[in-house]
This record gives sequence, structure tokens and C-alpha cells, in this order.
Amino acid sequence: TTLLRILAGELHSDTGHINYPALNADDSSWYRVKNQFVFIPQRIPRWHGSLLDNLRFFASIHGFTETENNKQIEYILFRLGLDRFRDLKWSELSSGYRLRFELAKAIMWRPKLILLDEPLANLDINAQQLFLQDLKFFAKSAKFPLSIILSSQQLHEVESVSDNIIFIKQ
Repeated sequence: TTLLRILAGELHSDTGHINYPALNADDSSWYRVKNQFVFIPQRIPRWHGSLLDNLRFFASIHGFTETENNKQIEYILFRLGLDRFRDLKWSELSSGYRLRFELAKAIMWRPKLILLDEPLANLDINAQQLFLQDLKFFAKSAKFPLSIILSSQQLHEVESVSDNIIFIKQ
């Protein structure tokens, strides 16, 4: 969690320096770096309004016009199994569907990197597998490939879909 929060710019490290060479931005432009990745924390912040209204808002602030906005939203809702939940609010969704909503919101604007803090923590085994398969699908996208860094204590589940695993000690 601490490392991901440092990478996301939510915490400053005591020593050292972080470079983001793959994000094609110089070190002096944190704004350009930050606009190429998204951080999804383990405890997802509460949002207001319906899931659909929130997706429309996030698509519009990332420059999607109305037609493109609706097309992208429909694709994301269908692809992540959120279509039947489009009119629901925060309190009406399980933690698993809130996480899927956060992923939908993140993918909406096509970042180059997603940082996920313990995304499997509140999911049952079936939901974990489905979520990891969705991540793999988006990572391998031919049109908009996506890099994903996640922290997890569910080694067996993550191992089955990961290209690389790093163990952090102390």
C-alpha cells in the first residue's frame, strides 16, 4: 500500500527518486505523468448519483463527446457486467461491483497504467477470478494496451494471470 501510494503521488518517500520513463514525460511535469495513470485504493471513496451518471461525468471530463461518450460507456458497462446496475447508487452496490465501477471509470479514459491496492481483498474466489481475467483482457488489448501493478496477498490467484511478480520484504 505504501509503495503504491508513493507511485501514485499520495505519499512522498523519505529518500530516493521515482522516474516514469515509460509514461513519456519528463520529471518536471508531474501533471503529465499523473494524467497517464490511475490509482484505485483498497477502500474506494463514496460517490453520489447513479453509476451511469458517474461514468458519463468521467467520460466527459476526459474529452469524450456525447456520441463517443455513450458508445464508450455502453461498451464498458457490457464488458464489465455492469449493464444491469447502471441506475444503482453507491449504497445499492456490493464492494465487488464498486470495484468493477472503479475499473470501468479508470478504463474509460484509457490510461497507460493502473495501480490497484489489494483489489481482491473483499471478493469471493469466483469474483476474484473474473476480476483478474478482466484485468488480463484489458492489459492485452491490441488497441489500448494497459500496464497494471497490483498488490495482493492472494498469490495463487494473481500468479495465474501475471507476467511478473515482485515480492517486497520489509
